[in-house]
Amino acid sequence: MAEQQANIDKLNNEIKEKQAALKKQKEEIDTQILKIKEQNKNLKLVQGQVSKKERLLAAKIAELEKTKADIANQQALIADQNIKVEQAKENLKKLDAEIAAKQKDIDTKEKQLEIKDIEIDTQKNYLLLAGAILLIILSLSFLLIRTARARKKANEELRQKEILILETNEELQQTNNEIISQKEEIEEQRKMLALQYQSTQDSIKYAKTIQTAILPIKENLDKVLNSFVLFRPKDIVSGDFYWFTVLPAVEGKTEKIYIAAVDCTGHGVPGAFMSMIGSRLLNAIVNERKITSPEEILTELDKGVVSSLKQSQTENNDGMDICLCEIEKCTDGTFRISFSGAKRPLYFYKKNESQLYLLKGDRKSIGGAKTTLNKVVFTKQELVLEKGDTIFLTTDGYSDQNDKNRKKIGAVRMSEIFNEIATKPFGEQQKVLEDILDKHQEGTVQRDDITMIGVQF
Repeated sequence: MAEQQANIDKLNNEIKEKQAALKKQKEEIDTQILKIKEQNKNLKLVQGQVSKKERLLAAKIAELEKTKADIANQQALIADQNIKVEQAKENLKKLDAEIAAKQKDIDTKEKQLEIKDIEIDTQKNYLLLAGAILLIILSLSFLLIRTARARKKANEELRQKEILILETNEELQQTNNEIISQKEEIEEQRKMLALQYQSTQDSIKYAKTIQTAILPIKENLDKVLNSFVLFRPKDIVSGDFYWFTVLPAVEGKTEKIYIAAVDCTGHGVPGAFMSMIGSRLLNAIVNERKITSPEEILTELDKGVVSSLKQSQTENNDGMDICLCEIEKCTDGTFRISFSGAKRPLYFYKKNESQLYLLKGDRKSIGGAKTTLNKVVFTKQELVLEKGDTIFLTTDGYSDQNDKNRKKIGAVRMSEIFNEIATKPFGEQQKVLEDILDKHQEGTVQRDDITMIGVQF
């Protein structure tokens, strides 16, 4: 590239030198032309002089006739002048020829310069084209080298990836084999779990059968009380239970009916075990040991749970909350209700007052290692109700049930519901309670076991 530029510069210098020489020759020609013009001027002057002399000659013709000698002399002079004129004309012709030759030479040289300029422009174009081609070749060479390097690098990376893929395939194959083995093992475990689950479900269903067997038969309850029972276990078996027994009139004592709604710790199978313990203990205390006062029944029930679960020797804290009523029909047609509660209240509605009331239970649960430190003593509260009055015994499952916004029914709303339904026919009250519960619970799961007993006198 540098050598070509040097050649171009050399050609430019030669052109400049030739142009300078041509300029010099042109200046010389211009000088010659000036000289020729000067000679033409002189010639004109001479011609003017000749014309003047001719006039003088014409003027002197008369004089010539006067003197032949003067005429001869004048003719001789004219002859000399003619010769000179001819010589001058000849010189002019020579100068014209030289000027024409030099002009032709100038034209030739100008054409040569034009040809040179064309050649120089052509050479420049060739050089530019050669430079462009060289640049393209260099660019292509760079791209080819870069592509070759990239291809080499890509091939190396591809080779590494192939090695990695082979290794990964081996690992995947090994993992797949392990997964297949684990899947087979999991399938075996699933089958075993399914069998265990089915066995557990069968056992729980059988436990439900046993739990149902220990619950009072509704027909027996209907024989002695106008009542309804709303009983909804959260699971197959329940930690809630309701209990009922009748001590017939003997030795002058009137018939006594005992009814209870009990909420054991937990729900499902653990709660069901507690419910069976509670039911068995209540039957033993009342039916076998003939302990009849409600506060004494709860005291003995508390002792029985602590003893059965060895809670004085362990940290077991299971227990139960209970609403227990003793119902005795008086001779005047009224009903005396003796109530004792372990953290559960008794609701009662007096028809003639159109008002719902509440008796609070004692702040002490049945059983539990911690309750042994609780020195609260169970108490008994009594009230007299008339025909048409109603009592409600409940666990906390109904009031604690939440809706889809996690809002509970609550004890206040439940009291309002009792007050609203108490004026309705007793046969409709359970359905209203169930409808309200279903609507409130819609879209959510049941939170706890639910037990509610209504008795109308």
